[in-house]
Amino acid sequence: MDFYNHLINFFPKEIVERIINQEGEHHRGLLINPNKINEKEILNSNLPLLKHPNVEHGYICQSNEKLYTNNYLYELGCYYVQDPAAMLVASILPIDNKDIILDMCAAPGGKTIQLAFRNNNGLIISNDASYDRAKILAYNIAKLGIDNAIVTNDNYLTKENIDELKSAFSSVVIDAPCSGSSMFYKDEKMMADWTYKKVLKCAKIQEKLLERGYFLLQNGGFLVYSTCSFSYEENEAIIISFLKKHHMKLIDLSYIKNSYSHPSLKEAIYLYPFLYDGDGQFICLMQKLDSTIDNTILMKKTISLIDKLSLEKILTSVKLSKRHNFEYKGYYCSLPFYINLKPFNVLRPGLVLGWLKSEFVPSYHLARYLDSTNSLALDDENYAKYIKGEEIHLTMPLEKGYYLLSYKNLNVAFCHYDGQKIKNLYPKSERQ
Repeated sequence: MDFYNHLINFFPKEIVERIINQEGEHHRGLLINPNKINEKEILNSNLPLLKHPNVEHGYICQSNEKLYTNNYLYELGCYYVQDPAAMLVASILPIDNKDIILDMCAAPGGKTIQLAFRNNNGLIISNDASYDRAKILAYNIAKLGIDNAIVTNDNYLTKENIDELKSAFSSVVIDAPCSGSSMFYKDEKMMADWTYKKVLKCAKIQEKLLERGYFLLQNGGFLVYSTCSFSYEENEAIIISFLKKHHMKLIDLSYIKNSYSHPSLKEAIYLYPFLYDGDGQFICLMQKLDSTIDNTILMKKTISLIDKLSLEKILTSVKLSKRHNFEYKGYYCSLPFYINLKPFNVLRPGLVLGWLKSEFVPSYHLARYLDSTNSLALDDENYAKYIKGEEIHLTMPLEKGYYLLSYKNLNVAFCHYDGQKIKNLYPKSERQ
């Protein structure tokens, strides 16, 4: 069975033909970092943008993606570029601003970043089962200066201590791995390699992820399920089967303009490229309604974490002393409030401040979190050199120690002066 005949079994011919012909726009989306920059500054930066119809701080790019990613505002964490359809997934989740949210399949991080902005007094457990993808996720969190996300590398299909986390999360986001039919336009080989067997294989994984999500969700909590597949078996069929086994309330998303809902599941939506700008997305939102007692394990303190630091002066200077500050595997870290990290395989335990050698070594993450007050301003030449990893020379007299560098009032990273030269501490993976 080819892709066309697969789709025609469930969807109107007009829709199937428009999918096959890859009609529609595939612009990128831009999510502004409100902690870094005012939206007016972005709009006055000569980047062609249209306001996203459904996403706060969201815009739709009107030119080639490189125009936005080759900009210093992007490099300095003022915005994140992602698919405008995928941006809607995190936008529709109800949040009370103090939630503990699990983003189960989070890399490269767009949904986590958006959730972190919306849930700024809460926490995001941002997870990916792939170690390499989780590392990318951790870097993106640091780049944008996110202070309320914990990056983990757990496989929730095989996680051994998952029973400890039963009913522990306010909300769960599952952007499930799928057959990826909305991505066919990027590579003709993807459609040629498509098989119905792959769809069914993905559906089995998705079914298990949904079961895990339900297990982890508090009573009254919300579960968002999404894919970038157009296959009924990975979307409506999965949800209909899931609802038969669990007491969940569907939240109607059909109010989203230019969306399509299949008659079998009218509350869920497709964002087709020929109706809604972007690559394409299926989204379903549900609320858990049963007698589950919320789990408090995430709030139970363990002796492995150290609350008292010998860094009070530093914490006070960066206005972090009223948060939960702790040591984790040699790193000094900060979160809005205490959370038990023991049940997780942690890669980035919140805002990483730095570590102690003979003196305190501040991190790249801390540089991106802070404002540019008391930083050393780089001119165009030194900024260009610094992000390439080259040595820079500053005219002002310096004492030995670490200094925060900024460009146009936006932090770049720290540097270290040893009395003779300035050591470049810009992340090697990002040097241009």
